[in-house]
Amino acid sequence: LEPDVETRDLYDRRLAYVVHDGRRFNDELLRRGYAKLLVLAPNRAHAHDLLAAELDARAAGRGLWGRCDAG
Repeated sequence: LEPDVETRDLYDRRLAYVVHDGRRFNDELLRRGYAKLLVLAPNRAHAHDLLAAELDARAAGRGLWGRCDAG
């Protein structure tokens, strides 16, 4: 786990980036469209990269950004 400025939120939840083999899992979730970005100051260490990952998913229509064919 890679912490940012704050390590806990108001509800005592741990705030961190998940890193494995040099890759941030947070980015992967966003890139696949499995998550929506929420940046809360002062925790902005990777905000630019995370936003780029989400915008990539949106542009490609991946995950939650894809079409929903209601029956």
